[in-house]
Amino acid sequence: GEVTAAVRATTLMLDGTALDALTARRRLGRRGRFTSAVGVGGPLTGLLTHELRALVRRRSRLLSALLGCLAALAAGLLLGPLVGVVLTCIAGLVLARLSGGGLTAWVATPGLRRALPAHPGAVAAVLAVAPFALVGVGSSLALLPLGLPPWAPVAVAAGVTAAAVRAAEPPPPELGLVV
Repeated sequence: GEVTAAVRATTLMLDGTALDALTARRRLGRRGRFTSAVGVGGPLTGLLTHELRALVRRRSRLLSALLGCLAALAAGLLLGPLVGVVLTCIAGLVLARLSGGGLTAWVATPGLRRALPAHPGAVAAVLAVAPFALVGVGSSLALLPLGLPPWAPVAVAAGVTAAAVRAAEPPPPELGLVV
């Protein structure tokens, strides 16, 4: 069949183009035959599934950052609520940077933004779910026992997630070298 004809043509011409064309045609023919179990449901669901699996792989670093939020609570109880809020924001920024790997890559890589078929705002919202939720949990642990209002952890989570996104953006090219 096809394989023997390609091998014969390759041998006679001392050129591997016929075999390369055959393997490329077969590879393209197989593409799309098997459904992927990861991220079934579209690109946004796939991104969310991938981010959650990445969080599971980085759980020890995330737990240590959550312990930083508890340390901010202890400092806030000892030194006052203002110190607790400032230290919670710092610990939350560390937590957002650790948990927002996909969001950081999305913001910092223009080629990735062009390659994904989904709307950029929807992708950014899906990738911001994990950092926002983890910072919300950490800031709730640190701020609610200090007697702050219930909206304070949400505000800290939104602000810290926005700061993590802003920190991931590359500087403008016209800025040049700043000394």
